[in-house]
Amino acid sequence: MSPTARRIVDKSSDNLVFLHGDTLNVSELVAVMRQYEVEKVVHAASFFDPLLEFERPFEAFKVNVEGAVTVFEAARILGTGRVVYLSSIAANAVRQYEPIDEAHPTFSITTGNPSGPHGSVKTAAEALGMTYFSAYGLDFVGLRLAAAYGYGMKLPLHVRPIVEHAVRGTACVFEQGEMRRDYVYIADVVDGVLKALDADAARLRQRIFNIGSGVITSTQELADAVRSIVPSAQTVVGGGLSELEASNFRMRGRLDITAACEQLGYTPAYDLKAGLTAYIDELRAAGAAR
Repeated sequence: MSPTARRIVDKSSDNLVFLHGDTLNVSELVAVMRQYEVEKVVHAASFFDPLLEFERPFEAFKVNVEGAVTVFEAARILGTGRVVYLSSIAANAVRQYEPIDEAHPTFSITTGNPSGPHGSVKTAAEALGMTYFSAYGLDFVGLRLAAAYGYGMKLPLHVRPIVEHAVRGTACVFEQGEMRRDYVYIADVVDGVLKALDADAARLRQRIFNIGSGVITSTQELADAVRSIVPSAQTVVGGGLSELEASNFRMRGRLDITAACEQLGYTPAYDLKAGLTAYIDELRAAGAAR
């Protein structure tokens, strides 16, 4: 376990049990779920790094798609209650309108998925989860997460280097900086997951939900927000997009989170400045950016 993960675990409840296992082994998963009398499941395990997934697509599909099916099957066998699957807005096809709701197309018969393997595995796992829901009665809910950020994040998403350099007091330069994202603070993501676990099934008119802030933010706006918290921050943002960002940019847009708010009871508590402030405070407390 990484030092960052260990710090988070140490702050958590003593009632948590941590086990090492293989998400591709359905027999092992069934045995563990039976032993601990699991009533609900949040499936967050994944091979998660868009660049690495692009380089190793077979492994990405095996872990992310087969791993999801393993969880769904274990829950089906045991008659487990709600299964919440953490998907991504990367499941969406090229942006066709804004705000982007859950009915937005997720697959194009001419261009596929603009996010490559990362988006494709999310689309596939969602489809399989919905199959278990419709064919076997599995109480499945999929959450399409926006760009989650906060202490412990691994992917840069522009926000991590901007924040860490600001806390260190060093300069941060982006040659390309026109990317825009729906940034959502990790505490709001956690709240969305908890709301999805407990939402009354009778209230759910759909089974896939967007979880984000509902606000789109450019890299320059992100840098300005960090500077409003840390005035000494030195962030230089250029123009244009990298090749990967240019592809990804086509499916990014303002998210419609109305369904999650109305059906799950989800309400983001952190605007961008509040989330960045909490992230910066956590980094400083941990000394992780020094």
